[in-house]
Amino acid sequence: MASFRNVSILRVVIAHAIALSCGIVNAQQMDPREGGAKCKELENLNLACEYRYSSKIEVKNLELSLSGKPLDLKKEQNRSYPVGGQTTAVLILADVSDPARKETVEKKYPAAIQSLLQNAKEHQKVALAEFDSGLRVILPFNSPHKSIEEAAKELRAKGASTEFYKNILSAIDLLKKQEAERKVLVILSDGKDEDRAYQYADVAKEAKNSQVIVMGLGFLERQRDEPYLQTLERLANETYGVFANATQLGLPKEFIEKPFGFAEKGGTIEFPSEGLYGDQKVSISLGTQTAKRFEIVANVTVTDRRELQQKIIDWLTTNWMWVALGGVVVVAAIGGGVYLIQRRANKRKVVIYANISELDGMGKRYPITKSAIRIGRGVDNDIALLNGSVSQHHAEIHRRREGDFYIVDLSSTNGVYVNDTKISQSAIKDGDIIELGEVRMRFSA
Repeated sequence: MASFRNVSILRVVIAHAIALSCGIVNAQQMDPREGGAKCKELENLNLACEYRYSSKIEVKNLELSLSGKPLDLKKEQNRSYPVGGQTTAVLILADVSDPARKETVEKKYPAAIQSLLQNAKEHQKVALAEFDSGLRVILPFNSPHKSIEEAAKELRAKGASTEFYKNILSAIDLLKKQEAERKVLVILSDGKDEDRAYQYADVAKEAKNSQVIVMGLGFLERQRDEPYLQTLERLANETYGVFANATQLGLPKEFIEKPFGFAEKGGTIEFPSEGLYGDQKVSISLGTQTAKRFEIVANVTVTDRRELQQKIIDWLTTNWMWVALGGVVVVAAIGGGVYLIQRRANKRKVVIYANISELDGMGKRYPITKSAIRIGRGVDNDIALLNGSVSQHHAEIHRRREGDFYIVDLSSTNGVYVNDTKISQSAIKDGDIIELGEVRMRFSA
């Protein structure tokens, strides 16, 4: 048994050295809106991690580590999306608001939809809807692709006004309710809007939060209206989707050959969980053509299936130093230090890892005594800042095992700045200036 463990340790050391040479440790953590992963425990005792990433990233290779230890990933363990019943929900949304756009709505729209669906796959569950002042579902999700194509031929430009943003928000809400791994909103429009209650920022934020990816297909009636298409293009770019001006040339070749493929990057990694238990951190490192690496992180809890005897052995192996120290304490107690030992046992030591101090007002100082603290306006935060510019849950500061720290923006309204640079996640070091809304603070390691 001891020999087997020595060999295992040696393998981990070698694998870790290889990981360092490949740059896994220095991978940049990916923006959660651009990529992510979800892991779960399977009935066969394996772990399965479903991961996705933006079509803007060209992945060359993939590497896997578990709680900081690189794993030997075999080719058959990584399967491309879709895997085992995974589906993509696609809502095609046609703008039928202007009777003057009769030619576009009744001829160009059906042709584009037919081109888009001719190579669509079975796992891509499509619905068709139209909008002007309101949204109307013509065919629900899971409708046959041919039925969608036939229904598109019945589209008519009949609406008097365009409530563009309101209806896109309604479409996103429909997609949110679908039980699908990937969600795509295809918008056929000239990009014009007559909204008063909603704006672009409302739509962009909701699409990102719902992980809805936008395909924008622009159709112009007049060349001078081209600036309106910028709304569609911007929304597609900000949700890591795609855009095309289909007025004259129709759909690009890649849209026809691989419809919705831009939203289906990634796959599922399955690997054994033998010997694992408790909370585990899974890191998927994506290597790109430019040698830059991106890291996708997910957490999973593995069921502890060890027998009591093994639990005791593992605990003793992990805590042997504390066991030895306990023996010394007992001996000291027997020697006459009973009072001193009781005093030490009853006194809980608080370890301060770092401090964060306000630079304005009273200059209040907050000690960091945990591996993760949350900062915000709400009283349920570890550090509560009574300032209206601070979000309810604004940011988190984490301490890694190595002792360094990093800060994460919790989708706050006014963002997080480190040394005047806006970040979604960033390492922080001694002396760094952190801004949360109007509150400025200094980090002291």
